[in-house]
Amino acid sequence: MTMQLSIVIPAYNEHERLSRSLEILCAHLARSGHRDAEVIVVDDGSTDDTAALVREWTVRWPALRLLQLRPNQGKGAAVRAGVAASHGDVVAFTDADLSAPIEQLELLLRDLDDAEIAILSRALPGTRLERRQSRPREMMGKLYALLAQVLVIRGVPDAQCGLKVYRGDLGRELFAKTRESGVLFDTEVIALAAQRGARISQRPALWRHDPASTLRFGLTGSIGIAFALLRLKLRHRLVFAVRVTGPIRSYERSPAYPQAIPVPGTKG
Repeated sequence: MTMQLSIVIPAYNEHERLSRSLEILCAHLARSGHRDAEVIVVDDGSTDDTAALVREWTVRWPALRLLQLRPNQGKGAAVRAGVAASHGDVVAFTDADLSAPIEQLELLLRDLDDAEIAILSRALPGTRLERRQSRPREMMGKLYALLAQVLVIRGVPDAQCGLKVYRGDLGRELFAKTRESGVLFDTEVIALAAQRGARISQRPALWRHDPASTLRFGLTGSIGIAFALLRLKLRHRLVFAVRVTGPIRSYERSPAYPQAIPVPGTKG
């Protein structure tokens, strides 16, 4: 039986980056045998020409769909809407800038052979960073990961790397139960999956940070995120952080990891 794949891309004022990313994604899907994959771009209240760009692309790419949210509701809300609208046996989501190169999708699809969810991680041995984030942003990301592991989920050192795949029915069920509309949505989905006993595969990532990223961290935002994690914990009645189970993969030499730079302190 042929697998039907759906890919969700949340987008907020992404006209410039999405133009390049759709070219890359379309070419990759054709090369890898997923020419008929359903691709859903969720325009999250953009004020630029993101929606117009996607409409232009739908003329030559019939499998591409546009959803629009008004007003801007947050990345989590955009991914939730896209997953709810998907029809695939497998649902993936990727960031509009493809900071996690899409070639890794094939590895994650294979990882579903013994898991229900497959994710990338920038915190595992074998991680490759071709372009690092700024030091403050890295530090804030590590602080968030630490808080998330203490309060909500154990065993996932990086819940926010921007390329993940889910078995379709499970993904739609989990996202329908989420309430986080901002950056915590990944953590909420993984916590719900772990509560349900789903196996989550983790694989070291190849990552190319886009310096034009619109996500910003600061002290005020960090305090807000800490309170949001506590709110998430109470919402789902997590007395203790729930432990994630599933395979942790090792670095593989493949076209998905071309000439990348190892992160200091990791092996690969």
